[in-house]
Amino acid sequence: MVHGPRQLVVSVFAASLLLAGCTGDATKARPPLAPYSGIVKYKGKPVEGASVTFIMDGMPRTSMGMTDAEGRFKLTTYDTNDGAFVGSNKVTVVKSTTAVPGKAAADLKPEDMAKMSMSGALQPGMQSDVIPAKYADVKTTTLKYEVVAGGTTDKAIDLE
Repeated sequence: MVHGPRQLVVSVFAASLLLAGCTGDATKARPPLAPYSGIVKYKGKPVEGASVTFIMDGMPRTSMGMTDAEGRFKLTTYDTNDGAFVGSNKVTVVKSTTAVPGKAAADLKPEDMAKMSMSGALQPGMQSDVIPAKYADVKTTTLKYEVVAGGTTDKAIDLE
């Protein structure tokens, strides 16, 4: 029960503190990230338009990037180019020109490619016809990279 203006101010102030404590800053609860950029090459040549996904066990999401004409990528986890989770990550690289039923390969977004690599298989009708399929699947990829605090730049990912 509020009796006067002073008690109303105190009640409003107390309620605002309570709400501020409940909502908090979501970025403070995030595991540590570090900037990460690299270059994907297959048989010594840059791979354009490949989706690169870093996957760390136990983390709430993956880190993704898309290669440009020079094969360069920067990883994003929450905010553009914020990097990847610090520690050991499995890495998938997906690049295809074959269409997925209902979508042309060129219309696939990095999120579509990440879902495919996390599912353990490419979607029906899609083949990894540009680079070996083993790199596109989290269960068969041989790629594993360490993300270090402070960041990594221009790390070469050489595919065989």
